[in-house]
Amino acid sequence: MSESIKDGNGDNGQEDWRPVWEWINTSGFRMLLAIGAILIVAITILAFTTTDLGVRAAILAAGIPAVLTFIAVVIQAAVAKQMAEIMDRQESEMSKTRQATEETAKLNDKMVTSMQGQLSVMKDGYIETRNLLKQNRQMIDETKRQADATENALKLSERTFYTAERAYLAMTHMFVEQFVAGENIRFRLKITNGGRTPAFNVHLFLQGVDAEGPDLNLPNTADRVWELLRREDKWIESFADHLILPGKFSRVTFDDRKPLDSAVFNKWDNYVLQHWIGIKVVFMDIKGDTRWIVTLSKYAKESGLTMGKSLTGDIVKPN
Repeated sequence: MSESIKDGNGDNGQEDWRPVWEWINTSGFRMLLAIGAILIVAITILAFTTTDLGVRAAILAAGIPAVLTFIAVVIQAAVAKQMAEIMDRQESEMSKTRQATEETAKLNDKMVTSMQGQLSVMKDGYIETRNLLKQNRQMIDETKRQADATENALKLSERTFYTAERAYLAMTHMFVEQFVAGENIRFRLKITNGGRTPAFNVHLFLQGVDAEGPDLNLPNTADRVWELLRREDKWIESFADHLILPGKFSRVTFDDRKPLDSAVFNKWDNYVLQHWIGIKVVFMDIKGDTRWIVTLSKYAKESGLTMGKSLTGDIVKPN
């Protein structure tokens, strides 16, 4: 911005008047003063050429002020011209400043428009990114659901395969080979593997209990005897570390390792007492799970050996 359009006070005001002072110091102004001085001298000489004091005074009173007025008018005209030029320059500077301000405003408008466009693009990008993230989350959820479904299908397939392929043992052809007072009770049975894989570490356990009384033939006698066996938990291992291949069987002869008491035998022989036999087979399948099967059979003189209860499970001890 030009200094000529600043505050008219102080140094700036003095700078606005500088062209006037420069003009005053020029030769033109000196020539004007010289002309004025010549005219004053001429008027004075003219006034003193007459002897009439009144005329002389009139010439001096009219001529000298006229010359001074002329000089003052010329000076005022020169100053007015210089002031007009100064004002023109100030107006030109103001016009330039106004034009620069307008250009700056236009540039600011363009910048604002550009920023609005960038903001719109950023907003669109944010919305697109949010939609992409939402789609990614949906894809991740769907992938997880598919993975879970695949895992469940694999587990089901594994369970189905395992259930179809594992070993299944069953005890059949059971009979009492020896039931004599003073001798161990000896049994014989056949253990068959009806599954598709071997049964490992086959162990056989035996536990017996004598039941007597008027309610021996009630339907729940087997359940009550089973609870008694569970409570006493006196299983005797009679056979161990045996392998039974799929589709094969093993004939086992074993005893309870305890001589039969004569009094117990007499009660049994007189149809007063029933001897219940619990046989438990524990084995490990191809997966490494330990399983068991239990049969509870009644041995009475009038009916021989009859099965009263059969159970299976996947723990070592049935509870």
